[in-house]
Amino acid sequence: MDAGQLAQRALFAIHPGGPRIIDELAELLGLRPGQVQVSNRILRDYGNMSSATLPHVWKAMLEDEAVPDGTLIVSLASAPGLTVSGAILRKRA
Repeated sequence: MDAGQLAQRALFAIHPGGPRIIDELAELLGLRPGQVQVSNRILRDYGNMSSATLPHVWKAMLEDEAVPDGTLIVSLASAPGLTVSGAILRKRA
C-alpha cells in the first residue's frame, strides 16, 4: 500500500494540540472528516492533555465498535521545535 492509499483508507490519530492542527493536517493530507473525528472529539471533550492526549485517542478508537478489527491507524504527534513523530498501528480487538 502506498502513502496515497494509506491516506484514503486509514483513520488518523492526530495529537490534538488544537483544532487548527487537526484541520490543517487533514487538509494537507486530503483526509475526510470521519478520518479525524476521534481526535476532534477528544480535543472537544478533554482539551489538550499534552503527551497523554494520543493514548486517549487510541483508547477511544480501540473501544469504538464502529472501527473494525484490522483498521490501520496513522498516529501523528508534533511538539515545539519541529519535533514530529508518527506510527502506523493496526487495531486488534
